[in-house]
Amino acid sequence: MGGTRMNALNRFEVLAVNDDRDFCECCGRQGLKRVVWVRDTETDVVKHFGTTCVLAPSKAFGVEADVKVAIARFVSRERAVNHMAYREYKQRGGTYVAHPVISGTWVPADQALFSKVRAEINARSDLY
Repeated sequence: MGGTRMNALNRFEVLAVNDDRDFCECCGRQGLKRVVWVRDTETDVVKHFGTTCVLAPSKAFGVEADVKVAIARFVSRERAVNHMAYREYKQRGGTYVAHPVISGTWVPADQALFSKVRAEINARSDLY
């Protein structure tokens, strides 16, 4: 994982923002959509935190901007992958149906095919 060095005397490094885990090691909150992986360069310990917990000490460490940039990259990448997946899903013959709850929006009719297409794009994508 390539990382972004945080400013706190280069002690902490943001390694990634992703959905590999769904809980925060700091507060224990579960069901998170994304976590921030941070490595302590002095101890080489890597931990993952929710986006709120990782920002809490950031003002003292001077890392808030680095964390916000990493989160923005994650969100941008997810949007791009989703856009490519919707397009390729349609090219593979996938169709869309009206969302059952949200009026005026559409969802893939074949969720299994869409999930497969999205996983393939995610695996081969070199975005960020």
